[in-house]
Amino acid sequence: MRVLITVDPLTTLNSIINNYLEGMSKYAEVVASASSFWTSNLKFDIINIHWPEVLVSGMDYKDNLPGLLEARLKYWKGLGTKIVITYHNRLPHKQKYLDQKIYDLIYTNADGFIHLGDVSLKELSSISKLSEKKHLVIYHPNYLDIPNSISREDARKRLGLQMNDIVFISFGNIRHQEEEDFLIEAFSKLDNRSKKKKLIIVNALSLAKRTGKAFPITRFKYELWKKKLAKRNIIIEENPYIGDDYIQIYMNAADVIISPRLYNLNSGIIFLAFSFKKIVIGPDTGNIGEFLDKLNNPKFSTVSTDSLRDMMEKSILLIDSDIAENNFQFVKNECNIYKIGKQYIDFFDLVLKEDSLNNKS
Repeated sequence: MRVLITVDPLTTLNSIINNYLEGMSKYAEVVASASSFWTSNLKFDIINIHWPEVLVSGMDYKDNLPGLLEARLKYWKGLGTKIVITYHNRLPHKQKYLDQKIYDLIYTNADGFIHLGDVSLKELSSISKLSEKKHLVIYHPNYLDIPNSISREDARKRLGLQMNDIVFISFGNIRHQEEEDFLIEAFSKLDNRSKKKKLIIVNALSLAKRTGKAFPITRFKYELWKKKLAKRNIIIEENPYIGDDYIQIYMNAADVIISPRLYNLNSGIIFLAFSFKKIVIGPDTGNIGEFLDKLNNPKFSTVSTDSLRDMMEKSILLIDSDIAENNFQFVKNECNIYKIGKQYIDFFDLVLKEDSLNNKS
């Protein structure tokens, strides 16, 4: 079986594609390349599309883009290639005016959908035009390949934290101002007279992203604002990207990891934190809430900062529980990249065999 994953591992900031590539490559010939979708003359049995916007990211966003995409999909389907979607997002985090058309076009031409949880499977398979497609849940891969050798003590020293601090770390790029505001407001409601509770927002919005007509702010005002937050034990860091060697510093320094999402269907941060034996606080939305609930991690309501505050307080009481260990055992056993790779190839085979049976009948 020959498979094309339509993402370039060298240009994407989401390292999980390397895990998919390695996991599947044990069982099939797998190529990861967005450009190959548009230019390759090779025959692929399966094209696995992860983020439709990545597939067209190198194209000009003009009105003829959906037509170009439709023609290329028709070309592949004419060769007998099957299209399988890994359903990460309902729509891109940063939407452009053609994205809905692009998503609809790809979904209509898909032969199968891989979901990261039951919530999205039920959601998408209930849509009439997609209900006859093949749907299957395959978990998000773990991150056990990321370096994890630094001790808690050394990690805290690197970040200027004390060993008796209670450290909440928000990990993952802040995508909306609301996410950051929600975190800051919730933490500010905690009883922190001891000054031991600390919040680090690792991937905060940068000054450049804040600046504009809606948020006119100078560097001086921005730095003054950050200092005021620091006095309240809220540390703002503008890290657009954290390399694998540095992820372990934040993860091992934390007592609790927070996924700052308010609207997302999925969050890889959950599985990253589980891979580092961490308790996770996340939103009670989509597949995120499903996995937090499955393993008894705290969930907050996305319409209430009081809810997030309460879950922060609750998580402190859970630090010495077996939840973090259970999180780790779950991703170690159920989210192994080769196990998931085999599940992908088996699903691809099922899609191909069903088509063969339909043709014979």
